[in-house]
Amino acid sequence: PLATLILFLLLDVHGESNAGVAEYGCGALWILAFNADNRKRIKVANGVSIIKSIRSKWKSNATVQRHSKAALENLDSCIIS
Repeated sequence: PLATLILFLLLDVHGESNAGVAEYGCGALWILAFNADNRKRIKVANGVSIIKSIRSKWKSNATVQRHSKAALENLDSCIIS
């Protein structure tokens, strides 16, 4: 859906320069990734790479680390055939 694409665009453009965008963006992906269809969409849209990049950039931000780790854990349970 459009909301997921907008979220990726915001994370890609602003997530590495704005901690708030990184925190809330990874938090939103964490929540979205509870749903199997969303997990597939996130993976297809290269979401894992985006999350890992954000996670690497904000190593000292505990909220980004917590949200991104949880999102990646939820995404890890998805297998795309």
